[in-house]
Amino acid sequence: MARTGAQLLAVAVGNVHGRYQGEPELRWDVLQDIAVRTRIPLVLHGASGIPAAELVKAAAMNVGKVNFNTELRTGVLATLEARTGMHRRDGENLQGLLAEWDNSAGTFAATALATLSR
Repeated sequence: MARTGAQLLAVAVGNVHGRYQGEPELRWDVLQDIAVRTRIPLVLHGASGIPAAELVKAAAMNVGKVNFNTELRTGVLATLEARTGMHRRDGENLQGLLAEWDNSAGTFAATALATLSR
């Protein structure tokens, strides 16, 4: 790691992109070993579906960055599906609908940050 100058290391320890088939089963032993050996912040790509308590545990093991995508998209799409009709009736109010999108994404981000800051 020192030779590469890497400042972050993305790891795959049972986390996956997209929806899990069953429950996530992270390899905590492998994550801890990598954290001790590298001593640089680790990244979990594909963190959607990992329970909040486990994300807190990961943060304690030097995980400094967590990438969510599936849950973010799911939440935004659910908001758009629920609210599009209202915005169509309001004169095709695209700006209002985009504000709904923004609020949904912002709420998800705030919740995720609060979880990871425990």
